[in-house]
Amino acid sequence: MNSKPRKFAVVADLLKDTSSRGAGVEEMMNAKQIRCDRIVPDPDQPRKSFPQESLEELAASLKSRGVLQPIAVWYDRPNDRYVIIHGERRWRAAGIAGLEMLPAIVREDQASSERLIDQLMENLQREDLNDVDRADGLAHLKEALGGVAWERVAEAVGIGRTRLFQLLDLLDPKKTPEPEQQAIRKGELTEKHIRVLRRVSGPLREGLRRVMIEDKLSAKEADMAADALVQNPSMNINTTAEQVAEAVRRIRVEAKTPREPEPRMNLRGLLPPGQTLPAMDAAALRDVQASAERLLRYLLAMSTEPLDPAEATRLRPLIRRLRDTADLYLDSVKE
Repeated sequence: MNSKPRKFAVVADLLKDTSSRGAGVEEMMNAKQIRCDRIVPDPDQPRKSFPQESLEELAASLKSRGVLQPIAVWYDRPNDRYVIIHGERRWRAAGIAGLEMLPAIVREDQASSERLIDQLMENLQREDLNDVDRADGLAHLKEALGGVAWERVAEAVGIGRTRLFQLLDLLDPKKTPEPEQQAIRKGELTEKHIRVLRRVSGPLREGLRRVMIEDKLSAKEADMAADALVQNPSMNINTTAEQVAEAVRRIRVEAKTPREPEPRMNLRGLLPPGQTLPAMDAAALRDVQASAERLLRYLLAMSTEPLDPAEATRLRPLIRRLRDTADLYLDSVKE
């Protein structure tokens, strides 16, 4: 009599793919097709902005090719619904596309702080998450973690301390007014643009911001415009935002306009009357080096021990000619 226990096949064993295609493949029990109306977004989701144009482009792709990547959800048992962990953009686009079902990976219920970390980590890897939503999510994460130090928050999501505080400054209305926060959410400005805007204030800031958005200035172009505004004495608190915007646009046009090369100065005109230029042979070059080193020492001494005013006045024109000649020589020599 055979005493070995009998083995009973379960349904999963009967349905298992035993062909070569199924080698090394395990079925996922938590992968499902879920009706879209049973799925809801997470109110604590870090991402708050979903540009309509981008959603419509994704919806068109879903119509033609289907959903290529499942979303991730958790089951909210008390309310009998599935809450999105990440993939809200795909869910919204599926609604626009008229899809009834959406593939999803159902994860075990997690603590809200763990879900938020998952959402942040997933979104932080996406370049299209705007920095205000990113900063807002970090603030929610700090609260979910029980008010831990910001350093702990930075460590949890894997970003540097400096970058963390740059992002948090975007939530401070004194450093980043509401119109600028909204512009970031719409994708019109970035955190780098805001750093440039903080260099100016009042109408200068408003006018520069207007041109940044309307003319789609890069952060580098905006920084050059801010430099010009700060150095322009006509730009003050009484200047209107419209005047600032006009000045910035004029600065941009001037920066892009090719400049005519300046006419080359006649070096012989710097010579005192009656003198001629020497031939530059090896002996002359040695004399130049020795004289230049000696002159450099004298000039350094004169700058540390001021001369008699009358002597300084007498030497000033000659020293200026030396400076102008040296500049012309340096401009004529290729690096």
